[in-house]
Amino acid sequence: MFLIAESLLSGTQSTGTDLHSLYHQSLEASPVALEGMSELEYSAHSGLSRGAVQKARKAGRLVVYGDGSINAAVSNARRAEMTDPDQQRRCTGGD
Repeated sequence: MFLIAESLLSGTQSTGTDLHSLYHQSLEASPVALEGMSELEYSAHSGLSRGAVQKARKAGRLVVYGDGSINAAVSNARRAEMTDPDQQRRCTGGD
């Protein structure tokens, strides 16, 4: 993406094909590895919705690395300590 923006900012004329190839080159560049899980990964891991993960993060129930990713093991323990069982959803289905 940086290559596309750089090309546009430099004032060079690019055809749609050039922008398309620049876009694909930027996708092929090595992605930055996160130390922990993203919100979506932690959502799938924990069974929480993404909104619930975001709410838990704001409330301090998740432990976050410096890069913004979530430390799943420590966050699971912290959530277990801080979550009030009376506030959990009840199963409404029968057996």
